[in-house]
Order: sequence, then structure tokens, then C-alpha cells
Amino acid sequence: MRLDRRDWLWQLLAAGGGLIWTTLATAADDQPPAWNQFRGSGGMGQADGTNPPTTWSEGENVAWKVPIPGKGWSSPVVQGNSVWLTTATQAGRSLRVVCLDADSGKLRFLSPELFAVDPGAKGLAKAGQAAPTPVVTAHHVYAHFGAFGTACLNHEGELLWSRVIPYYHHHGPGSSPALVDDVLVVVCDGFTGPFFDKLERAGVDTPQFVLGLDALTGEIRWKAPREGKHSYATPLVIDVDGELQVVCPGGDGVWAYNPQTGEELWRYQFVGHSVVPRPVWVEGRLLVCTGYHEASLLALDPRELSADREPKLLWKLSKGVPFVPSPVVVDDLVYLVTDEGILSAVETATGKLKWKQRLGGMFSASPVASGKRIYATSESGTTHVWRAGAAFRRLAENILPGQVLASPAVVGDRLYLRTETHLYCLAADSADASSPKVPVQLTSEEVESSRRR
Repeated sequence: MRLDRRDWLWQLLAAGGGLIWTTLATAADDQPPAWNQFRGSGGMGQADGTNPPTTWSEGENVAWKVPIPGKGWSSPVVQGNSVWLTTATQAGRSLRVVCLDADSGKLRFLSPELFAVDPGAKGLAKAGQAAPTPVVTAHHVYAHFGAFGTACLNHEGELLWSRVIPYYHHHGPGSSPALVDDVLVVVCDGFTGPFFDKLERAGVDTPQFVLGLDALTGEIRWKAPREGKHSYATPLVIDVDGELQVVCPGGDGVWAYNPQTGEELWRYQFVGHSVVPRPVWVEGRLLVCTGYHEASLLALDPRELSADREPKLLWKLSKGVPFVPSPVVVDDLVYLVTDEGILSAVETATGKLKWKQRLGGMFSASPVASGKRIYATSESGTTHVWRAGAAFRRLAENILPGQVLASPAVVGDRLYLRTETHLYCLAADSADASSPKVPVQLTSEEVESSRRR
């Protein structure tokens, strides 16, 4: 993923009757952000060179914990010394961005309302309205809320642009955006019309499409309509023989596009719908989950296309494949955690099952890997830690109170974990943090506004 190489602001200044072009990109632009998007800087849940704790509890190895207002299941993202989240306050109807100090948990800011959710809009109560994870660069943060809107803020919390993309996101916002150079790619695989509610959305001209937005202005660079079923998967940027491709799973297929033009490069159709997991790209193999109702894992090779521009199918796995959690790869094995808590280790080269282990509980968060250690958190707040390898080796089970659906972020020696009420910063040898830091507060005007609604 390439970030901020074209992160420039155009300023029109009167200077001798001419225009001056001011470049604000700095050397920091060439530094890869620590955990800048859903599943980290590579988008695949791998945190190389980090050393987060293996064990923790409410009173052990907690550097800080902060209550977060509203409801949101977006994962935390980290850039420099800031942690970013999205949330829906005021009974889930006010969509905002939260920024915290990464070291202390102190509030940097709670943004003003970016988008208001129509009271008639409904979706899955479990997911809520702030599920997509933002993307952060050296200067900007991009927050996406499905059909409710997409916004860009600077690091001081100032709104730079916003736009509403009309489509029927069905169960609610789900797919996170991906940034490629100066193009923000957003997948909008919606339904054909209202489903959970009767809310009609003006301007919907196709149920499923992918957009490339200008990252500096929010203007539409390209739009790629496609026929299929509703879906919630996040795009993944891959490099195929020196060519950047943005891979966008849909409800019953997976497509790859040129991120600058939106040109379709290839597609592969499958049977499925409501795809959620983000793909994984490893050694020329693209691993794609096919979604509900009978999930499979496909290994595709986009370097070898048929006459119809269909990638070669290398293998297919039809057992033990998750509907929601994304896969993670360590060495020569891909690890899958099903929604029902069944862990499988599968050879990436062949698709053959190496071993299987029941973890127990239900899972929505995606596992992450730090070196040989893999972390997977259940919906009930239990994080299972095991060592990657030819056999299952449990390292720890750690319990925090509250429901967890958000995937964690790993930066250095810290792991950031969001529960339904708090954001935890976990680090080895931390002092007892049973007394929380100052919570993120709404202003008196925002509280009064909430009462009036």
C-alpha cells in the first residue's frame, strides 16, 4: 500500500498574479504508518517486529483504558502518537471520529457530527452504524460510514471534505476503505432497495459498484458498476508483477481493478453472498473467502489468467472457513478462526489441513500475528494466544469484561483492543490501570442536542 506520496494540498495564493503550488508532504510521508488501516499497514493482520504482551487481565499489563462514548466496532488505527476510532453517539444517530493520545489515552478530540443517521434507518443491531475502520496517513484520516457518508479530516480534527454515496448498504456499514496513492477505494455492494426499513435513498442507480475517490477532494475519479449480491468485504491492494491491483470481493465473486482508472483487470465468480473477510495475498496466492451460507476458501493465482481474464484456481477448501473473521498467514500456514470458534491451520501451498483446535465461543474479530504469536479475541472478550507451527501450542487465554467485535491493533510493544465500552492499551509490565483515564466526553451542547432528539 502506498501512502501520502501525493499527499499535497493545492493553495491558490495571489503572488505576482500567478499561482503557487504548496507541497506539504514531508519525509514522514515515506515512513510506513504503524497500523494505518483495517488489519494493519499491509492489510493482512501481520505485525512484524513488534512485541505485545502475551498475558493480561483487567489489573495486569494494562497501560491505560478509556471509556469511548456511543457504539462502534471499527478497529483502532495508529499513526505516530495518535489512535483513531469511529463511533455513533446520541443513540447511534451521530457519526463521529475519536482521536486519543497513543501513550496516555488522553483525548485529543471528538469530532463534531460528520453525518446524521436518519431515525428511520435500520440494520443489524449487532453491527451498529460505525463498523468500518478508518484509514490514516501522515496528514489525513478517512472515515467511511457506508451509505451515510465518507469524510476526510486532518490531524487537528478539521473536516476537509465529505460526501454521501447513495446505495442500500442492507445490514448496515461494513466494508472499510483502502487507500492507493491518492485514490480512496470504497466498495458499495448494496441491496436492490430498502430491506430492514422503508427508507428510500435518492440517487441510487446501481445496487453494486466500486468507487475510486480523489483522496484530496472527495470527488469521484471512477465508478465501476458490477452485478452480484450485497457484500461487506474490504479491498486489498496487491502487487502483481510490478502492477498495483485493488482486489474487491463481492457477494458472489471477486474482482480486481486498476486503482487509478477503475479498469477491470480480472474477475472470478463463485457461489456465495455477504462476504466479510478481507483477502490475503501470499507468495502469488490470493486467498479469498466466499461468504454465506457455505463458506469456502479459494486460492487464486492472478498472474495466470484465462482467455476470459479469470485467474487460475489453485485449490479450494470447503470446511472450517469463517463467515466474518479474516484469515492470517504465518510462514507456510494460513490460520482460520470460524465464527463458532474452530481454529484450523492449513497449508498455503496445497490447502491441506494441518491441524484443528476448538477455541470455544463466538468470533467476529479477525486474528492478528506478531512474529510467531497469533492473537484471536472472541465476542465475549477472551483473547486466545497460540504459537504458529506444525502443532497447536497454546500460550495464554486472557479475559477482559465486555463484548468484543473489533479487531485489535498492534504497534511496538502495545496491543490496542476495543470492547463495547472501552479502548484498552495493553503492554507488558504496565502498572495497575483499574482506575480509568479521563473518559471521552460530549460537550454540554451535544448532550442537550441528544435530549432534544
